[in-house]
Amino acid sequence: MATILAKSWDRYINALRKLNTKATNRMLAKINEVGTDDREALEELIRYAYGIATRYGEGASALSAEMYDALAELSGKIVPPAVPAPTASYGDVAKAVYGTNLQSKNPQVMADSIGRLVKMAGVDTMQRNALRDGAEWAWIPRGDTCAFCIMLASNGWQRASKKAIKNGHAMHIHANCDCTYAIRFSPDVEVEGYNDGKEYRDMYYGAEGSTPEERINFLRRAQYTESIEEKLQKQIDETAEKINQLFSQAANDPANLQYYSDEITKQTRKKSSLEFKKQAELNYRLFNDPAVVAERENTLRPYINKIKNNERETLVLVDREGNVLLVKEGGKNSVSFEGPKDKNYISLHNHPGGTVFSVEDVEEFCRNEFEMQVQAKGGPLYKIQRDFKNENVSLLNNFPAEYKKAWKDAYERASGEVMMSEKALEMPFGELEKEVKREADKILIRYLKENADKYGYIFMAV
Repeated sequence: MATILAKSWDRYINALRKLNTKATNRMLAKINEVGTDDREALEELIRYAYGIATRYGEGASALSAEMYDALAELSGKIVPPAVPAPTASYGDVAKAVYGTNLQSKNPQVMADSIGRLVKMAGVDTMQRNALRDGAEWAWIPRGDTCAFCIMLASNGWQRASKKAIKNGHAMHIHANCDCTYAIRFSPDVEVEGYNDGKEYRDMYYGAEGSTPEERINFLRRAQYTESIEEKLQKQIDETAEKINQLFSQAANDPANLQYYSDEITKQTRKKSSLEFKKQAELNYRLFNDPAVVAERENTLRPYINKIKNNERETLVLVDREGNVLLVKEGGKNSVSFEGPKDKNYISLHNHPGGTVFSVEDVEEFCRNEFEMQVQAKGGPLYKIQRDFKNENVSLLNNFPAEYKKAWKDAYERASGEVMMSEKALEMPFGELEKEVKREADKILIRYLKENADKYGYIFMAV
């Protein structure tokens, strides 16, 4: 049997990773340089990203073509030289930049999307040539393998098929992943350590669930817990042991009590921080698992479409898994309710006046909710969510009072600016009132964006 040695495969994977990492890092630097706040900045980012995706994508395609030819030779198969796949189109790059900017204001998310396009060029090269030549392929995991990659790897060696391709590309490509396709033309060829995917079949079919989605979600939850929470618990235990050692050392070295006191304080703070991070990871997993988020969004989407033009406020409450807890219609400017007190629910309501969060909204969110969504009539969907990974989330209790001041200042400033404008004399009172609200909203939106990190929340307008 001919074997693709692990060290040879690793050299190939490391070379691909180097290209992806360079592309991602350069894109991240550019995002931090120009920002994402206006259309001009986004258009500049698209042009830059297209150059990055082309340059490094060509490198990934060339590497994959070389590996394809080497694997064909190992199989004893004579085929035409592999043809490198095209790199991402300008439209694909623009879609990635605009899409990730709407999804998240974290620049890493956008940078990762360009790294993904670079990786896609390499995977496309392997796929397209395998389809051309009738090869077998297998998805070979490397590093920390996600649940979906485990599922793909469990398929073992298969005849290359268009079923694995959607819109001209591999169906599952994500950033920060070293898994990719290998090909062969003979069952006597194997990648060292892969063994036709047996280990991954055992993992996949041993997972709880009767459908692929259920098994993948089970694996995802299990992996998340192991990879993050267990590492943090290990650090917590090590820090606790160090604190105990410091106490013992201090008892035997009274001359240096101040040193030990300072070290114990330092390690105790570190332990508290680690405990916070562990709880934050648990909360994040419970509320931000992609499958859970998708369920919630699928539940709320019809309600958003239904209430966005209502003249009266309508409230919808769902739990973290998307189960509807309450639907209630209120008045023109408010809707009252008695919700759970465990911060485990998400609320959606509309603002017929088209405004952003009110003071009362922020008070309710900070007191009881994980996430609040407000659909402004004729405007965007505003979202505010607890940022479990930000230690300042503990300061949310202070935020309502500060937002109340900001809200008052915004309306006073907007009123003064609108009333002093030349057009004020010609505008009916009703239009003046609307103009004040529009200007105050602009101020409040800036305030909400600027103070998100300070108070430990995530704010977005979709």
